[in-house]
Amino acid sequence: LIFIISLIFFSQSFSQSYELSILGIKVAEADQNITNTQVKYLVKSDGLFSLFYPIKNKYVTSYDSTDYSLTSFNKTISENNYSSDLEAKIDSANSFIYDGKHIINLPDKTKNIFLLLVMAQKEPYQNIDTKWFNYEHEGNIGRARFVWADSSNVWNGKDSVLCDHYRLDIKLNKPSKDLYKETDYFMKNIFTDNITRELWVSKSRPRQIILASFKNNLFPFPLLVKLKESSKK
Repeated sequence: LIFIISLIFFSQSFSQSYELSILGIKVAEADQNITNTQVKYLVKSDGLFSLFYPIKNKYVTSYDSTDYSLTSFNKTISENNYSSDLEAKIDSANSFIYDGKHIINLPDKTKNIFLLLVMAQKEPYQNIDTKWFNYEHEGNIGRARFVWADSSNVWNGKDSVLCDHYRLDIKLNKPSKDLYKETDYFMKNIFTDNITRELWVSKSRPRQIILASFKNNLFPFPLLVKLKESSKK
């Protein structure tokens, strides 16, 4: 009975929505949906920002629920003057194949950026703190880790929420060549050396990313990602 109840609970989808802003100005919205085997993000520009830099992007990652290992990735991008439809799947030899032709040899239990975000919401900090995970990013291989900073309270618009505060480190190996010379803004900038990535994840269930900050150290104002009021539990 306990197994059946647990199976039903953990297989349910978990959705939440976010507002992305810079200097208090809303630039986009993002919807996240997590199931036991897949995570999906839909990102759309908003307000005045959509007039000069329209965005309508979808990212879908499938994974093994036992260890968050990457099994497939798809993104459909419509961003300003750039568009792309990219797909990659793992085969029986543990090769990750992009668009049916680019073969990447994945290390054991490899994650991508979206699976790291799933782990942060599903696992207690003791299970992920300072542990390096094999990491894949559009054909490039490296490592990534969460570094737990502290337990701190974050205001969610209604209440002060006790959160686990993380820094996310990403280190990519030197690629011999890039599979894709051009990519979308998020995937291009998320792993660069001059980016500081921070997450605040609620300790209480359902564990949610209450706040995320992505700061270019050469630019003083971070991109803030905040949980929308309507999606707060």
